[in-house]
Amino acid sequence: MLKLIPKREAADRRGVHPNHLMRLVGEGKFPQPWRDGAGHCARVYFVEQEVDDHLEGLAASRFKNSENSGPDREDASVAPTESAHADAGSS
Repeated sequence: MLKLIPKREAADRRGVHPNHLMRLVGEGKFPQPWRDGAGHCARVYFVEQEVDDHLEGLAASRFKNSENSGPDREDASVAPTESAHADAGSS
């Protein structure tokens, strides 16, 4: 049986605002919702399993990408912070 979760809960699981979640849906970057009602007053729900599968896919691709980037990835994320501190000190 399908378990539906409200838009707010789906957005919380994704870590975004509900409005941004709906933008992701419109861009095809998040599963399509179910609507209870018509127009702007419709309540919006998502199939929990579809949301979970989507988030697992995001995590898997992130993990796969981090394996391919190697140790340089850490160095790249540290460099801008260090240069920002150096620029602040020279003012």
